[in-house]
Amino acid sequence: MINEINNLITPQLTRNDVKIYIALIENGESTAGFLSEITHIKRPTVYLTLRSLHEKGFVSIVEKSKIKKYAAQDPENLREFFAQKIRALNQILPRLKWLPNRLSNKPNVRYFHGIEGARSAYSETLEERNSMIKSIGSIEGANKILGEHWTKQYIKKRVDKKIRMRSILTKTKFTQELIANNRKHLRESLLINSKKLPDNVELNIFNHKISFACYGKEPLGIIIENKELTEILNTLYDFAWKNNDKNG
Repeated sequence: MINEINNLITPQLTRNDVKIYIALIENGESTAGFLSEITHIKRPTVYLTLRSLHEKGFVSIVEKSKIKKYAAQDPENLREFFAQKIRALNQILPRLKWLPNRLSNKPNVRYFHGIEGARSAYSETLEERNSMIKSIGSIEGANKILGEHWTKQYIKKRVDKKIRMRSILTKTKFTQELIANNRKHLRESLLINSKKLPDNVELNIFNHKISFACYGKEPLGIIIENKELTEILNTLYDFAWKNNDKNG
């Protein structure tokens, strides 16, 4: 019987629950005192256990001659009890399986500062061949901070890897000269009024990553790696792009 008791123990049915329930099946209607004697469980604990079993529908209460006795309900109730738990588990299981995925999608956030940090962040956009970079902001600010020679080398590497670029830029003399080489540099561009975008700020969307950069006296920024966030920003970017006239 010990093995049978162990097999029935679950978080919902404790060892005391099972011992008392089986004692009731074997001995029929019994008082709490008698159950305490044959199970060697202290009487206060027996009362608490009987109350729990009664609430679960495993035990009924019978009063005869003002003496309260307890009787085990049909063992089939056990089958239904566990069947309910299985049904409840089946309902919540898809959500439980989803939780690890949600945690694995937790954004990977990194910060960078200084010129070398900004250059390193820019270089990450070149990791995947035949991809697309979507940019918005002041590329002129990046050019000044990163250096004209470094920027030219960056563009060459991007073109060599056939990485296309789509840019929403502030309209300045610099950007108007820049778009003259759009075809050669695998770039499409959209020029907008410079007053609509903050100076020296740039956003890049690429390879499930998002980078924000501020090109002040000391460049600083952040890279967020997360597929869902990237998809959301891609959708917003595409909406802005499609609802404006392109310039090359």
